[in-house]
Amino acid sequence: PIVRRYCTFNIPGVSKSLASKYGAEMASIVEFLSRDTDSETRWNLAAGIHETASILATRTTIDNLFKSVSTLLQDENPLVRMNTLEHFYPLLQSLTRESESGSMRKLAPVFQNLTLLSEGNWRTQELLAKQLEKAASLVLADTLRSNVLPLLYQMSEESTYLVRKATMPAIAKALWCIPVPQE
Repeated sequence: PIVRRYCTFNIPGVSKSLASKYGAEMASIVEFLSRDTDSETRWNLAAGIHETASILATRTTIDNLFKSVSTLLQDENPLVRMNTLEHFYPLLQSLTRESESGSMRKLAPVFQNLTLLSEGNWRTQELLAKQLEKAASLVLADTLRSNVLPLLYQMSEESTYLVRKATMPAIAKALWCIPVPQE
């Protein structure tokens, strides 16, 4: 596990060096390490996944990167989820850069299971609200209506003051991003 921890710590730098020649292989390694049995290995990978995805995201590697991100966001360890969530917006930007609107459909399971991300301490909830505010323009309108807004409403009613304060702009931005005013 110690070797894998150091490998995951250095994945963004190694990706930068080897992406032009071995991008597909690097994306496969990232996907494999996202399922590692050692939580610290996954934690290290999650801390730099946004940088790794921005370097490796191409049409040939995008599927492995989607799997990696989904796995890390649904990890049983809350620290892994929080590290991934910390840079959620840049991560979504990288993943949607190389493909069309179908790319957000691939991340639909992540948005369907947002309650897992909102569990835990108030700092995680506040971070989630802030990242969802930034990412609202990238999320499909159906997903905003059915998954994101109900969670934000729930957090705004049931959580601490700082979480409620962070959810209000996120709710406003999500509502603004739904193209049909009647909806």
